[in-house]
Amino acid sequence: MVKEYDEKREEQEKSLKKVHKELAEASQNAAKLEKERNQLHNTLKGAKTAAGRSAASLRLLNESLKNSKQELLDQSEEAARLKRDNAELEFRIQQANEGHKLNVELLTGQIEEVRESLSYEVDRRTFVRERGRS
Repeated sequence: MVKEYDEKREEQEKSLKKVHKELAEASQNAAKLEKERNQLHNTLKGAKTAAGRSAASLRLLNESLKNSKQELLDQSEEAARLKRDNAELEFRIQQANEGHKLNVELLTGQIEEVRESLSYEVDRRTFVRERGRS
């Protein structure tokens, strides 16, 4: 009976050692899994942070694009206004040139009339002087 008891005890000790060994392995595996979980958690946290930064960058880029589009629209409107102003100024310059031409023609005609009148007066006085001498 003692022998059976000793054999059972040895078997139980072996089983207990085996259980302790398995428990140690399980504990090591649990530590490895916890380490992996922490690493994955940190990786996920980093990915979330990067995604947040990317989203913020994307929002900034979208805002910048929106502002650029508005600036282009504003510049297009300004360019159209300047074209209209330029066309109006060209029309006014053309009218002023035509008015200037008409004024030049009018003054040229008046100058010609004065020349003819002076020429006539000089011819008349010369005629009167020569007639008076004769």
